[in-house]
Amino acid sequence: MLKKIIGLLFLFGGIVALAQNPSVVPVATPPTTCYQIPLYEYQAGSTVYVSGPGNTCVALGTASGGDSITSPNSTISVGGTATATTLDINLAHANTWTANQTSAKWIASTGFDITGATTSGHYLRNNGTDYVDSALQSGDITTALGYTPANCTAGTANGNCITNGMTTLGDWIYGGASGAATRLAGPTGAASTTYMLTEATNGSSVAQAPTWTVAPVALASASHKWLNSFTASTGAFTQTQPASSDLSDYIADVTFTVSSSTTINANSCSPASSSAGTSVTMTGLASTNALVVTPNSDITNTTGWGNPAAGVLYITVAPGSGAFTYHVCNNTSSNITTGGSATFNVGAK
Repeated sequence: MLKKIIGLLFLFGGIVALAQNPSVVPVATPPTTCYQIPLYEYQAGSTVYVSGPGNTCVALGTASGGDSITSPNSTISVGGTATATTLDINLAHANTWTANQTSAKWIASTGFDITGATTSGHYLRNNGTDYVDSALQSGDITTALGYTPANCTAGTANGNCITNGMTTLGDWIYGGASGAATRLAGPTGAASTTYMLTEATNGSSVAQAPTWTVAPVALASASHKWLNSFTASTGAFTQTQPASSDLSDYIADVTFTVSSSTTINANSCSPASSSAGTSVTMTGLASTNALVVTPNSDITNTTGWGNPAAGVLYITVAPGSGAFTYHVCNNTSSNITTGGSATFNVGAK
């Protein structure tokens, strides 16, 4: 029994092998019966026939000039004139096409290879004759600006390209003389320092090369204080409370002194009331300001100023632009000679 099974397997294998590798049988006249098993191809003259339904014979076409039909595991070539016969070809294995092929559409699930290889970044480019494998060409690109970019080569100045002069982390490129690309080295300085790029013009209003400047450091605000200094090398501000002299409408107090042993005649002034008074500079003073005059020490016991029995002098003042004048006057019937010097503070408001 085992021998019969083995014999049947050999017989079936031979039939399958014969079906996959049909033999071409030359015949004198077109055949009328073409058996499917064993599978033969018949050639009558220039026409090739294969088995069809019911062992009928189907003409594939004419064969001339050495054209032939071989097994499905090799290239199938059909030559001659076209016929109404439809030929299905199994392309599950590799095939070589030596002539131009025409198709309504090619659908590739993975992609296309050219000459069995691919190059990353390449594409199909028409060279005027065929679509061939090629890198992207600068001449193929026309921008919306209406010009074709130049073909840039790294490190060279070429058309629309610039030379890359940067060498270090943090470098910049700016327009130097005649617009030439020029390297600006990144800032170096104290650790954790923030810099800003600044640019100025010269005396002819021409832009100069940019430079790095330390950026200002934020300073928390404080009530009733203002920023009064800045250190460019560190970017630090200082703040203080404004002094009265910092105010734009501030007028500093001044003093004047009436010397000891100054004699003011009875019922007169010094200088004389008909003359201009003694002038004292007071920056910022205007004729519209009011003046306040007070002694800067206790002069109650000083003759001429605080002893009614000996007579008391008085002072008149008149504000002007940047200065005031004063007179020392005696309204008694006797001359008064001061018993000591007296200094007076003068304020304006």
